Formats: sequence, structure tokens, C-alpha cells
Amino acid sequence: MKPLILWAFLGLSINSFAFNFTSDFQAGIYWSELPVSAQNFATNQSEGQVLSTLVSQAVSAWEDSVGKEIWNIPGSADVGGSPFGNAIRWSNNFAAETGFNPSTTLAVTVRYRTGTYFSRFEIILNGENTALRNNLSNILYQTILHELGHVIGLDHSPFSNAVMYASLQGNNQLSNDDTSGAVAAINETQRRQEVGFVSELAKGEGEAANALACGSVAFIKGNPPSGPGNGPITVLFGVILAFLLRLIAFGRKKLPIQVAF
Repeated sequence: MKPLILWAFLGLSINSFAFNFTSDFQAGIYWSELPVSAQNFATNQSEGQVLSTLVSQAVSAWEDSVGKEIWNIPGSADVGGSPFGNAIRWSNNFAAETGFNPSTTLAVTVRYRTGTYFSRFEIILNGENTALRNNLSNILYQTILHELGHVIGLDHSPFSNAVMYASLQGNNQLSNDDTSGAVAAINETQRRQEVGFVSELAKGEGEAANALACGSVAFIKGNPPSGPGNGPITVLFGVILAFLLRLIAFGRKKLPIQVAF
């Protein structure tokens, strides 16, 4: 994926970089407040503890790299409850919920917006994949780390040593490119908050939230790795199709959620 060119109307101060921003972030959609509160959801205490521990580690990695608080996620999970709001959760009916193949897909992240703001996100983990559920070769941590990057507006990096690279490479630590991208995304988010920036996409729209982006992490042939960086792995992330943005620009209020390719 080639580095994306930022649109002039956004007023971004970065002229060239290796990291990329997601299409919705580039189009002016951002979080109205930081930190973003969220909740982990699990079906039992043991599962909830593992998930919460790995999420906390991933959150700390991003926040330490940026030097700012980005998320507010409790160190425990809501066990047995129905997911709501900003959620990181497992799904035992993955295909029906997401439309992705549970034999090959590890996780899906969906962001929603209302007007110019992100209103909600979900990181949906494939509970039918035992390698992911058991964190084999730390792939659950790597997946969460990557997906949290998407939540703040980061897309894929061209560097294979980056967590945000388009393939799951067994990277357990953020690279300089990941850090640079996160700093840029958070700084731009705060700039928009301070000036009250309104995206062109929000003009003339009602308050109904629409799904703007989703992504998936998948194994080729569904095979788990034998160790960090080993085994044939690929990551397939859905992005917003260009025609969707054009539809929005012409005042269409409903967006199809099937945007993965």
C-alpha cells in the first residue's frame, strides 16, 4: 500500500511519512474526547483475566509511546454481560456477526460515527479460533495491539517491522513508525478538538451513526504460526471503498457495512 496523501482541507502539518491514516480519519472523523473509555467482555473469569491483561499491556504500549493517555479501559472484564458501547469482545458466532470466515479470520474491528465524530468501536475476536483464544505465540496480544492502532486512526505501514504492517509478522513491540503514526494521529485529534473541526462528511447529515470501517486479521489457510514470525500469515484489512465516500458526499445517509476485500 502506498503512503496516503492527506487532503488539504484537513490542515495536517505532516508533509511526508511512512505510516498511513485510515480513510475516515483522513476525511476528518475523530474522537470528540480523549481518553476513549471502553470495556472488555468475556464469558468466564479465566478468559476475562487473560483478555484484560493483554489489553492493558497493549494500551500501555501505545500510551507509553505517545506519552499521553488514549484509552480508559478497566483492568477487568465484564463477565457474562451483553456487550455495549466501545467493546473488546469474543464472538462464538463469528461468521454470522461479521460476515468473515471463522476458519481464517482472527478479528474484526468496526468503527462507527455520528456526524464528524467517532461514536463507537468494536474489536470482535474470533472465539472459534483456538490459537487466538489460547494466545499461541502471542498472536492475541499482537492482534489487539494492531487493532487498537486502527481505533485511533492508523492504517497500514509499509515497514515489515511495524505492528501496523499489513501482515502479522510476530511483532510484539511498537516500531518507530508505529510511534510516529500514533503521535501524529493523537496530535491531530487534539488539534481538531481544540478548533472544533467539522468534517465535510458531516455537513447536512443527521445524527444516525453509520459503520465507516472494518478490518480483519487472517491466517493463510487458517494455519497458526509455530512461533513469532514463523508460518505463512497474512492480514487482510477492509477499508472504506472510495465510492462510499462519494455517496456520503452526495448526501446518502446509509452506508453498507460489507466493505472488506
